[in-house]
Amino acid sequence: MNIAVVSGVVAGEIDQRTLSSGEQAWSFDLKTGLEGAAGTVPISWVDPPARTTLSSGDEILVVGHVQKRFFRVGPQTQAKTELLVHTLTQTRSRRRVSVLLGEL
Repeated sequence: MNIAVVSGVVAGEIDQRTLSSGEQAWSFDLKTGLEGAAGTVPISWVDPPARTTLSSGDEILVVGHVQKRFFRVGPQTQAKTELLVHTLTQTRSRRRVSVLLGEL
């Protein structure tokens, strides 16, 4: 089973692009943890709902799965491990967070 639940703050800008399939893809870093022990988790979200708004500094909860993908940059192959979003919610909505965690 590959399920990850991560909570944190959107760090930096959100990279939004259109894939060759026509789907939208968002990529951003999620700052997790406490001061001094904080880390970042790279997040990828393919085809987010149309009315979704997300910006740097938003506190969110992400449920998804971890994936390692390989891609070419010039003559080299590189790898990236990221969390692919299944469900995402703002943590200010305590009810939605409770429902989401109850579904796991």
